[in-house]
Formats: sequence, C-alpha cells, structure tokens
Amino acid sequence: MSIQTARIEAAESGTPVASRFGDVYHPTAGARAQAEHVFLRGCGLPERWRGRSQFTVLETGFGLGNNFLTLLAAWRGDAQRCDRLHVVSIDAHPPTREDLAHWLGAGGTDDADRHALIAQWPPAIAGLHRLQFADGRVTLTLALGDVQVLLPKLALRADAIFMDGFAPAKNPAMWDAAVCKALAERAAPGALLATWCATGQLRRDLADCGFVVEKQPGFGHKREMTVARWPGQRAGAQTQPSVRTHRANAQTTDVIVIGAGLAGAAVAAALARRGLHVAVLERDAEPAARTSSHLAAAFRPAMARGSTPLARLTLAGCLLATQQWPAQAWAPCGALQMEPDEAEGRALLAAQGWPADFARWVEQDDAASLLGLRPAAGGIWFETMGYARPRELVAHWLAQPGVALHVHCAVERVERTPMGWRAIGADGRAQEADQLVLAQGPADLQAAHGLHTLSLSPVRGQCSLIDGLAPQLKAVLAGAGYLLPAQGGITVLGASYEHGEAAEDERESSHQQAQAKAAALWPGFEAAAQGKPRRAWTGIRVVTPDRLPVIGALPDPQAAPLARPGAPQLADMPRLPGAWIANAYGSRGLTYALLGAELITAQMLGEPLPIERDLADAVDPARFAWRNLKRGKTRPFSA
Repeated sequence: MSIQTARIEAAESGTPVASRFGDVYHPTAGARAQAEHVFLRGCGLPERWRGRSQFTVLETGFGLGNNFLTLLAAWRGDAQRCDRLHVVSIDAHPPTREDLAHWLGAGGTDDADRHALIAQWPPAIAGLHRLQFADGRVTLTLALGDVQVLLPKLALRADAIFMDGFAPAKNPAMWDAAVCKALAERAAPGALLATWCATGQLRRDLADCGFVVEKQPGFGHKREMTVARWPGQRAGAQTQPSVRTHRANAQTTDVIVIGAGLAGAAVAAALARRGLHVAVLERDAEPAARTSSHLAAAFRPAMARGSTPLARLTLAGCLLATQQWPAQAWAPCGALQMEPDEAEGRALLAAQGWPADFARWVEQDDAASLLGLRPAAGGIWFETMGYARPRELVAHWLAQPGVALHVHCAVERVERTPMGWRAIGADGRAQEADQLVLAQGPADLQAAHGLHTLSLSPVRGQCSLIDGLAPQLKAVLAGAGYLLPAQGGITVLGASYEHGEAAEDERESSHQQAQAKAAALWPGFEAAAQGKPRRAWTGIRVVTPDRLPVIGALPDPQAAPLARPGAPQLADMPRLPGAWIANAYGSRGLTYALLGAELITAQMLGEPLPIERDLADAVDPARFAWRNLKRGKTRPFSA
C-alpha cells in the first residue's frame, strides 16, 4: 500500500486546510486550545495518569501533531505524571516533513519537542513508525494507513482515546460504526474517549458498542462535544503486565537473558530502559563472541511483489533501527540493491509503494557515482540504509544502566521456581528472576531442552575479508551477496548460506561462493582481488522452517490449548509463564534485534506493540503448534 501525503493549503484566515477533504485541520480559535479543551480535559488529563507506571493514548487522526505536542507539554509540566506515556496515532495522509515544519512553526511555538518531532518524522511508508521523546519515556507510534484497515491490527489497551479527524460529512469512514467497534475493542477498563464531534449517529454507534456516552460543552463555536467511557473489563482482555516494573530491592533481578549477542543485548537494554534489573548470562569470555562478532554487516529491507511477513518485518526492523541505533555503531552510507533485469527491478520497486526519498531506481552510471565503483547494473538505491558494526551495538546496549553482564556463565539447565525461573550454570551457580528470555546460540539452546519444542536448524555463514580490496567503495553494494565499504582497510564480502551446517572451520568452497557473488556485482572484482590477503569470518545462525524468527512468549507443551467454540486461535495456545524467546534471526540479526527487543518488552510489560498484530502472530513461537492443531493433530507440539 502506498501512502499519499497530505496536500495542505491556507484558508483566508490562515488556518491550514486539507485540499483532499476540503476541511480545516483545526478551528480558528487555535489547535492547542482545542486539544486542551476537547481531548485532554475530555479524557480527564492530566489527573488520570497520576500515580500510574504507564498510560496509553490512542488517536484516530494525527494531523499536524498539535494534539500530541499539547499532550506532551502537559506531561512534562505535571510533577505527578506517569512514568511512561505511550501515544499511538493513525493517519492515512500524513504531511511531508516540510509541511509539518511550516505549519507547526506558523503557530508561534519554538520548543524542543516540536523540533524533535520534525527531526524524527518518518518517510511516508505504510505501517508503524516509532518515535521517542523525553529520553525514551514518551513514545509516539505513528500508524500510517487507512483507519478502517490499520486500527483493527493495532495491539494495545488505550486508557484515553482522542477521536479526531476531518468532519463526518467530509470523511465519513473515520467515524462509522466499524471504527467505533475497533476503538471499543482496544479500550482499557475505565478508558475515556473524547471528540469534538457531536452527531447523534456517532453517539448511537458508540453506545451500541458499549460506551457510556454523554454531552459536554464544546470548544469555540461548537456548542457540544462528546465524551464516552468504557465501563469495564472485557473477557479475555489482558491489562496487567506480566512482570513487576518497580522493586523495593534494587539488588533483585527481574529478568534473566541467556545470550549476549545482538538478540540478547537488545532485549536486555530495552527492559533496563523501563527500569527493570536484567542479568545477561554469556558462556564466552566476552559478549558478541560468536555470530555477532563480525566486523560489519549490511542491512536493507527484503522486497516481494506482495505484502509478505518477511518483507513487512524486515522493513519495520530497518526503519526502527535507523531511528534508534547509536550513531557510532552504524553508517547510513546508502545501499544499492543491484537488479540485472531492469524491467523486473523497476516492477519490484513499484510494487512496494515506497516514496522516492526512501528508495528509488538508479541507472548504472548514477549507481557508479553513488558507490565509487562501477557495478554490473543499476538497481534500487536506499538512501538511508547502509551497514552496522554488531559488536559496537552490543557494547552500547549492554552499557545500559540496569544491565548486569555475567561472562564465563554457560547455562546447563533452566527450571521453574515458585517465583519465576532459575538458570543453573556448569559450576552449580544459579541465577533467579521473575522472567527468562532465551536469546542464545544453537549450542546453548540445548540447555532449554524441554522448555521449547521448536524446530530450529543451524545455518553456517562464512564471510570473506580481503585487505585493500576496494578503498573507493562508498556505499553498500548488494544482490545475492554484498560488498561493504572498507572497515580499517578490510572489505567484507558476504556471505555463504549453508543450511544444516554447524562447523565454524574456514572453507575454500565458502570463499569461492562469496567471491562469485562479489564478481557478479562488480565486474572489476577479480582483478582487484588478485594477490590480496584474505581471511574468513564464520558464524552459525539459527532458522525456523518458515524462515521467520521466533519472538514472544514460549508455548507450554505440557498444557492443553484453551477450549473455545470454532477453530482454535493462536491466542488460545498455552504459554509458559514468564518464559520468552528472541531467536532464529538467521542472517538478519541486525534487522531483527531491536524490533524483537521492543516486541518482547511490549508483550512483557503490557505496552502497545511496535508492529501490527498479524505481524506479531507471524513470529509467535506458538505458531507451529497452532498450525498443527488446526490440521487436526492430537499432539500439536510434535514435529
């Protein structure tokens, strides 16, 4: 799905008008004043977030961000504010960065949050984009897409709902019964909904969905506005996090993470940023000692003609990473996905619906200028993609306050305790915590025997590292393999993909495979590589049968699925309390690490998910057993 940005003009009064709908973004009396009167007061803010560890706001129309900035200012100004504020806002036609800067600046405000919003403004790509404010204590998840399609895919429990948008007569799809139903399904017990709209039809639709609706005095020239309360708990709704977020004893460990590679370090940092105490157990003498130890690796989204889970997941991972990775650990140098068949390549690019400032077609000559060397063909140029250094990412994440790293700590087994989990090392030492996250490599996963029944396979990957090969290369050149800009004079060629192989020896056949891929990308490769010193890096990855990662709560193979009428649902699969997995990232550890960490953290703490529900289901560790159950297998956890 492609996103069409807003077309904004100025009315005679100077108020911004959306040309597509022929309606104003806010009344002449002022956007911030309307936000304060209708949405904050209508939803009982700031009083209702006081004393809370977290508070979630769902908004149906982001517009120019005035509601969000007013809310954020109120949060900053309240000494009794909640610890963390989550805002999820939908918009089908977001403004461009330039229009956002213009119209927010026109209001006379010049605050740091406005600048931060403009600086983080994402490309117009369908899906969820996560922005951070106030050192990560406030998150804005921009959901770009049609409200009718996207709202039912959001996974959250909203404490307040800002029902905003252009007038029902101008944009009726924003206000119909289906939207009201989807909002009711995402309302937490006691949630308040507020809107400037006061039509009888809207009030009836909200009441039909179970809201308790009332009229209140409106703002500006509007005599009335609508406020609605969601009265109580829905059967099966989870509103409480699965781990305590505050501890009286700061020495107590909340979460054990096994594995100090990309996956484990990212999870540990995400949890520690929420105030949890995390123990990371690593079998080697240092973190990132195995598959996460390579010099550097490329990242870019996978592409498909259709909307596949792999394409959507890698895109979400890349977008989140480029928003939140530390500057010292990655280089947004650009990346060329070379496409020898121009017609096929152009068709593939067109199918994505991406804006040109994110990805565009470049001819061979233009590609040569961007890369610094002449590729075999043109292709798709990703302006903000590039490469990252895994060890620096891991070091950054493990330096997060609240993370305690324990090296030389090979876990032999894990076991349940009355309070949570215990991990026991070869020397008999034990670490206990409420929660357990499996993020280790293939060898250490044996320690979790009996804890999971997932079918995981090793994949051997060998990169060739060649001294002085291509000092002129300025950006990533990728296709079946890739070449990276020199790292300390060394060019990395990636990588072999040897399914079922788990040996870490250096192999000439793997060198030949990587070099053949490089030669197909760069006709000058063989001459440039002649006589250059060469060595190898080898890592063992883990993959699932469907080649998607496993991220989330572990299923309980000893328990029976929840019995309900009709077909079994993934949500009905039994889970091991407090046991999680972030694994099977395959050759996409860079792409998945941060996204997987945010997904597990959100699930563990009851936060809004950073991806759509169907995409979270696609990586759910229980998906294989669920599929077996749907096929009628009486033992769904067997292979």
